[in-house]
Amino acid sequence: MSDLKNVIALKVNDTPVTLDQLLWRMKVSGDLQEVLKAAAREMVVLEAARKEGFTASDKEIGDAVAAVYASLGAASEAQALEALKASGLGKDDVKRYVESIVIARKLKDSITRDRVPGYYKEHWEEFEVAELSEIAVMDDSLARELFTQLTEEGADFEEIAEKHSILEESRANGGYTGEQIRADLPQEVREPIFSATPGSIVGPFKVEKKHFIVQVEDVTKAEL
Repeated sequence: MSDLKNVIALKVNDTPVTLDQLLWRMKVSGDLQEVLKAAAREMVVLEAARKEGFTASDKEIGDAVAAVYASLGAASEAQALEALKASGLGKDDVKRYVESIVIARKLKDSITRDRVPGYYKEHWEEFEVAELSEIAVMDDSLARELFTQLTEEGADFEEIAEKHSILEESRANGGYTGEQIRADLPQEVREPIFSATPGSIVGPFKVEKKHFIVQVEDVTKAEL
């Protein structure tokens, strides 16, 4: 079995998020449906914060950890850790969690009302998210044929994906690839995807020798 720390689950602005990191977020949040969304947004914020030079000191992390323990109603660190153990969490999990919160808070506090429009204008593509399902094939004529079946003949997207898509990681899920940030998508597909209404099928697009058909499940536009 591969080391989970070396398995890249997704990338956010070229910053890799490993499967190990995603599993940790699952443990912390307890909400599997929101894990990918939370991971992507957290990485965007943390990356922006680190670019601005923000870090969390040992004292800040310690104070935040103490606040977490207090919120659990624990009288001591040992009591808090015992309570966390029941959820499969340890002290290192809490420290990682609060460190990200401290760093993100510093970034948010630094972005004053006067800076918001400029920051948004510069980074707006990082705030638009599309929930997608994809079919990828190597042959252009097959891609066009499948697109016709889907858009004109009423073929089922999931069935077509499971039968024809070469994307092994999503094929078993009917082509579903989850939420993707606009800035992470190839330039040539961004506008068609984010201009589409939920439920629409767009394509085919040629990206790195593959031909993609995309079903737009949902779109979240950036708002100031």
